[in-house]
Amino acid sequence: MKKEETVITQANGGMHNQKAYRKMKSMLNNNYYTSPRLYHLVMMGSEQSRDYQAAMKALCLELRRQDIPCQWKGCLEVDAEKGLHFHVFILAEAKHRNPCSVLNHNSQHWLDVMMQKRELTYYIAPPENPIHRTKLGKQVNYATLAGEKLADCLIWISYLAKSRSKIDEMKRIYFGSQPSRSSLCLN
Repeated sequence: MKKEETVITQANGGMHNQKAYRKMKSMLNNNYYTSPRLYHLVMMGSEQSRDYQAAMKALCLELRRQDIPCQWKGCLEVDAEKGLHFHVFILAEAKHRNPCSVLNHNSQHWLDVMMQKRELTYYIAPPENPIHRTKLGKQVNYATLAGEKLADCLIWISYLAKSRSKIDEMKRIYFGSQPSRSSLCLN
């Protein structure tokens, strides 16, 4: 099987893990959502992967409580500026409820409070490609997967599989929701 690269992986040391990238692409290509949105969340503040996993479990439970099905893929990275940190792409269904009601940055918002309780910081990295902006050109903190936007999302999610900032000595680098439970967004 030939090695797949994207403009993102090529700019960041190449593709670190082909199998992980195939799973990421499968999440985007093989979901049953009618109004999917893709969010990129970056968590920092802990040197323990279990802290990030616990935060994701809490986040998914809240999304599910709000009737927002979701799936996710994430990876641990280490660099001098952020130390150990966790990148996660969350695919959420927006048909009945707006995922931004949970996945938003506001000092009194549920996500901020949950992260503060865990002594974690985070930010939501919006898609850079202007294709994901509103009709009026406003940047939003998520991407939709409609039409040609899906192709861009398949490239955007490859950020998780880039080689830069990966430490191969780590016991586990890639994480995600299980396909059989993806509608519940559990790990």
